[in-house]
Formats: sequence, structure tokens, C-alpha cells
Amino acid sequence: MKKTATLFSAFLLAFLLVFSFSSCKEKGPAKAKITVVNMDGAPVSGIEVRIFCTPSGNPGETQCRDGYDLKELTDTEGIVLFEFDLPAVLKIEVNGKIGSTTYYGEDFVELEAHETVDKTVTVAG
Repeated sequence: MKKTATLFSAFLLAFLLVFSFSSCKEKGPAKAKITVVNMDGAPVSGIEVRIFCTPSGNPGETQCRDGYDLKELTDTEGIVLFEFDLPAVLKIEVNGKIGSTTYYGEDFVELEAHETVDKTVTVAG
């Protein structure tokens, strides 16, 4: 009987350990790190980057959520960082005038839960 109780205790402990580790979830938002460069590969600072959801209109596909239409200016290295609560596929539009040059570029980014996704958008001007 003592051997059975010990064996059961060991099995229960192993079971709890396996499920406690497998149920651990990463925490944190889905992030998009967007780098904007010109045709020569140089960073473009101070330009507006818009990241937003475009509804597909197809039933069963991810719908747009509030807060999934944001605008920020790039920093001196041409980088802007966006954070979202949930994964999504979002469109990126870069549009602006710096000096006498008007720049435009677009792309898509697929955000992964709890990860930072790097995306480079090349703009023509």
C-alpha cells in the first residue's frame, strides 16, 4: 500500500509539473517595429507612418478592432514602434514631405502574439 501511495504521489507530481510548464503563456503585446528608408537605403526621419486594419469583408476573417489605426513620426533613425493587444495583419502607409521631396511607400505586416516584428518600408520620392 505504501509503495502504491508513493508511486501515485510521484505520478501526480510529474503530471502537475508537465501541465504547469505547458500552460505558461508569454505575456506582452504584439509589436511592429517599422523602419523607413529611401531608395538608397538611408533612414528617413520625421515622416508619418500610418498602420491600420483593412477589412476584407469576407465572413469569418479577422475583423478590424478599435485602436488599430495609428499614426506616428519616425525617429532620427527612421524607426517607429507600434504596440497592439492582439495579433493582426495590418497595412502600413508612409506618406509625407520632407524639404521639397514627397515620399510614399506601403506594405503589410503580420503581427505575432508577444513578439516584435521588424519591417522595413522603402519609400520613393
